[in-house]
Amino acid sequence: VFDKESALRAGYELHAEMGVFVANLTLGGPADKAGIRRGDIILKIDGNETDTVADLRAAVAKKNVGDKVDVEIERNGSKEKLRVTLEELPQESR
Repeated sequence: VFDKESALRAGYELHAEMGVFVANLTLGGPADKAGIRRGDIILKIDGNETDTVADLRAAVAKKNVGDKVDVEIERNGSKEKLRVTLEELPQESR
């Protein structure tokens, strides 16, 4: 994931004014299972804005493995809400 400035510097075209850009995700991981795709922009988690990667990590850190969170994303200029069930972080991502 990237914050907006990093995504723009990397050459991604963004439609949202804020949020966290999903550049990569783990296949079979919680985001993938919930329907989040590369190129999506995560706008909110449980109603809280996520303008930076730090915001995203802080929102997830308040939760436990197995908790469900509502994630608002922007995809190709349209907003969607998805439900993500949190899982333990894979060993290689720690």
